[in-house]
Amino acid sequence: MRSTGSIFEAYLDEAARGRESLWRLAAASLFIASSTFFVSLIIMLVAGLAALAEDRSVNGLRTWMESPALAACMLLAIGAVLPMTAIAVYVFHRRNPTGVLGPGGRLSWRQFARAFAITAVVIATVNAVGLAISPRIERSSLAFGGWLLQAPLFGGLILLQSAAEEYLFRGYLVQTLARRFGNPIVWCGAPATLFGLMHWNPSLNSAMNVGTTTAMALFAVAATLLVVRTGNLGASIGLHFANNLVYLLIISEPAWSRPIALYLSPAIASEGWATPSALIVGALSLAAIPVATTLLLHRRSPFNITSGAQALARPAQAGAHAVQEREGGTLAEL
Repeated sequence: MRSTGSIFEAYLDEAARGRESLWRLAAASLFIASSTFFVSLIIMLVAGLAALAEDRSVNGLRTWMESPALAACMLLAIGAVLPMTAIAVYVFHRRNPTGVLGPGGRLSWRQFARAFAITAVVIATVNAVGLAISPRIERSSLAFGGWLLQAPLFGGLILLQSAAEEYLFRGYLVQTLARRFGNPIVWCGAPATLFGLMHWNPSLNSAMNVGTTTAMALFAVAATLLVVRTGNLGASIGLHFANNLVYLLIISEPAWSRPIALYLSPAIASEGWATPSALIVGALSLAAIPVATTLLLHRRSPFNITSGAQALARPAQAGAHAVQEREGGTLAEL
């Protein structure tokens, strides 16, 4: 872990500003899971009851489940991960939750913007090639004017959802685990595997689920690499936001996000796909994130985002080391 360089070490040293014992990680994880589930349940219950208040029938509930309101509730429910994780960092680890964002609690908006732009262009290119191979993307029934009016609201909710997942999986978990365990299989592999399993879909067959969860785990590894190379969540949030903005708001496949999307794409597992086309389109989609990550991190790339990251990390790293020396280290602290 120490071979990753001082940029990442400065990011990890933010965890040294608080308590780091394993029982705190376990208790915080349990709190995040249970509290997020409770908040999500409240959001869905209140929204569902509001829908029934307008139309006290099964049709009223069905109409709500096929409306943009359900998409808003889903995004808010996932977004609840962000405040719940921040509370866990403050209560259980006794440190400032902003330290999960980057050294000194600063999020790099420059890295966020560049990662968002490059990822969006790569994904758009991949979808254009996929459309040429198999033109199965259809225009939704949503009027363009209506879509344009609600796009800022749902764009903001998608940003919240993307930031929440990055804050937990590439921020809190990676930062906390990497401070204690030197093996990347633990601090990168475990959160990535968990992130992949969170996308398990009972409605799909086993083969499709394995493919989907593997793709999500690889996405998580790519996002983690951005954090390792930049010592900040800015780039990983930008990558995640661009990906979700395209695949939820512009071209949607999940049932719950279809009411807010401008275009609709059939699931890769649906009938009618020719096997060669399905494999090619799937491979293109899977390759988009590694291509974007390479463009962002390769030292010869004109879009490289790592320049200046070292300078951003130094002041915070020096402060964290001073805290460690003053308190005699915190790894063994209970």
